[in-house]
Formats: sequence, structure tokens, C-alpha cells
Amino acid sequence: MEALPVSQTLVPATPPRENAFLTLSVASRPALFIALALALSSAVAFALLPVLHDWAELGPVWIGLVGLAAMGRCIELHRSEVIGACFQLLSAFFLICLLGSLAGSVLATTAMPLVDPMLARADAVIGFDWLATFQAWETVPNLYFSLSVIYSSLAWQPVVLLGLLAASGRIDAAWQFLTAWGLSLLTATLIFPFFPAHANFVIHGIDPGDAPEILVPAGWLFAETFDSLRAGAIVLIGREHLDGLVTFPSFHTSAAILLAAGFAYLRRLAWPFAIWNALMIVSAVFVGAHYLVDVLAGIIVALGGLLAAQRLVPVKRV
Repeated sequence: MEALPVSQTLVPATPPRENAFLTLSVASRPALFIALALALSSAVAFALLPVLHDWAELGPVWIGLVGLAAMGRCIELHRSEVIGACFQLLSAFFLICLLGSLAGSVLATTAMPLVDPMLARADAVIGFDWLATFQAWETVPNLYFSLSVIYSSLAWQPVVLLGLLAASGRIDAAWQFLTAWGLSLLTATLIFPFFPAHANFVIHGIDPGDAPEILVPAGWLFAETFDSLRAGAIVLIGREHLDGLVTFPSFHTSAAILLAAGFAYLRRLAWPFAIWNALMIVSAVFVGAHYLVDVLAGIIVALGGLLAAQRLVPVKRV
């Protein structure tokens, strides 16, 4: 067969080169879409409700998180995939958390009727007396101190988990966890304005001095911001207003379920963190002053978020 001249040799057409910097990984896309959904929810709420966004305070935060994500993308493409992924995961995590808090603060201004009596009746129906149990457990030395330490671990557990998953090469598992976290937070935030509540410390008149072993003031401090937003006393929302205001469903409970599922990918840490997060669910009732039905709803929200995330971001078992 006669060879073709070089000029006539068939060469596959080279596809146009995509901008690698702007091309998102399949695993990261759902989490970033959730962040956009939270941002959109906040924007719509700001447009409809009589509150304003404090750009002077919050603007630098948003710019900083976007800059951190961009730096992580550059590092991932040109230096280290693991370090770059860590930067992107952490920036996405903090962005989702802050947007969720912002949306919750704005939605609190809807000031729908408080549902504490309904939630208390629901607890009674399932045979749970929060006040009697709280007072009985006060007699156990150091119990509430220990539960306070466990309750406050929500501040560091997600960061440690994301870092360990990325460092061990389980970046897809890290994005799956973050997707489940974002979906659960979005769900809890959208439910919250229809079921606003003060929770048990406020309802039963328990002051911090009445429970000195409880080191975390979250069960008391949120009420001041919550009531001020509902009363219209806060019209400019800044960093100091981004408290956890959601009572029903309990996001602390949802987070505990998701963290236990995330640490399950790190086999040596699976059981220790499963036990730790089971205790964090208990701490949500007594340190966070949640109704038991808040906890049950939080479990359902977490399981729904986890199942959806497993569909959206499949992870290979190793």
C-alpha cells in the first residue's frame, strides 16, 4: 500500500482546551450548588424582609473565602492536589456554614408564632419530661461538664475530618460529607421559620448560674439575638448576628450523624467518633436545651441529606 504524504496523514482533531482553573470536579459541584442555593435563599429573604446585609462587615468575609478557594484551586493544579483540595474544602465548608447562619438570621425576622408549647406536647406524647430528666442528671458529678466538652466539639470535628479525608486521598468522601452537610443545613434552615422556638432553658427559666457545669452558653445567648430579630430591633445583619438560631430540627444532631458517617471512611477512627457523636446527640438535649422531637427531626434531616449525597457524590469503598 502506498503511504500517504505527511501532509495528508490523518491526525485526530485536537479538542479545544478547557480552562482548567474554572472546571469544577464532579465531586465538588453539588456542594457548590448548595452554597449558591443558600446564597439565593438569603438574597430573596433580604429582598422581601425589612433587614439589610452589612457589607462593611461581611463583604471582606465573602471575598476572603472566595480567595481561599481560588488559591486552593491554583495549588491543586500546579503544586499539590491534597493541599489544594484542603483549601477548597475548608473554604466551601465555611462558606456554607456562614451562608446558612445568615439565611437563618434573616428568616428569623418573619416572626411566626413560637411553637414551644407544641414541641413540649410532642415530647410528652412520647413520654419524655425534659425538666425532670435535666434535674435528675444534675446529680451526676461532672456529667454536664463532659457533655459541654462534647457539644463544643462541633467547632473542630468537621475541620479535622475534612483535613484527614483529604490527606488520606479520600477527597471524594470529603466532598460527599460536605454535600450531605450542606443539604442538611439548607433543609433545617428552610424549616426553621415555620417552627421558631426558644427551647428549654428559656421556657423553664433556667439561668447559667443554675447550671454552672454547662460551659457552653449557646442555649442562652441565642435567645437575645433571636428575640431582637423577631422584634425588628436589628435591621443591619453583621457577624455578631450569625448565631445558631435553629431549634427545630436540631442541626447539632444532624451534624453528629453526618460526622459519624464521615469518620467511618477512616477505619481506625470510625468507632471512637461514632461513640463520641452519639454522646453529642445526647448533649444537644441537655447542653443545647433541645426538645427530644428536635433531635428526632434532626436525625431524619441528616439521613435524608446523607442518602442524597451518596447519590450525588458516589464514593468508592477501599
